[in-house]
Amino acid sequence: MIQGIIFDLDGTLLDSMHVWRDVDIDFFKERNRPMPENLQHELNGLSIHAIAAYFKEQFPFFTETEEEYIEIWNRMAYDKYRNSISMKPYAREFLERLSARKVPMALATSNSRKLVEAAFSHHDLEKYILPEHVVTSNEVPNGKPAPDIFLECARRLSVVPEDILVFEDMPEGLLAASKAGMCTCAIRDEYSDYLWNEKVSLSQYQINSYQDVPEDFLTTWKK
Repeated sequence: MIQGIIFDLDGTLLDSMHVWRDVDIDFFKERNRPMPENLQHELNGLSIHAIAAYFKEQFPFFTETEEEYIEIWNRMAYDKYRNSISMKPYAREFLERLSARKVPMALATSNSRKLVEAAFSHHDLEKYILPEHVVTSNEVPNGKPAPDIFLECARRLSVVPEDILVFEDMPEGLLAASKAGMCTCAIRDEYSDYLWNEKVSLSQYQINSYQDVPEDFLTTWKK
């Protein structure tokens, strides 16, 4: 029986992946530089600190430090996370179902703590996921697709990995959860729809939205 649930944030609980595409476009446009066509693919699953390191290495013509990159991106995205980004369809209803059953929940995200807190404030997500059960990639030795972030979530939930179900929208996250020994469910997201076949191959279950999760999934969904 499933004893705990771990969610990714962007593209999984929040309909937010388009924000980062827009941030990248604006960042390059403001500096009069062409944005590489494969940039989003290269950045998939990386923590914001790893992305800053990537920019520092790949784009030496930019003058920002890694810390300045993070500050700029957080500033560019903050207002959207605080005020306008919506949740994925039926996500709140699903969180309510889990909360009513007292299922422990955690969040494993590559996003920054600042933006996570903005989103939690906007959507009142602390009703469902305790702040101490939120883990960001920069708080563990290795980000996704390494299993570290999911193992840390399991430790904080006091649930063994094999009794945890993970909802993820990206292959890197699904691979990380599988490496941690957890059951995985891929959720469809427009931003990563071109990766759907890969996500199917890396997950035990797949849903278009949380409306597709059966009522008895806690007992019927197994690895």
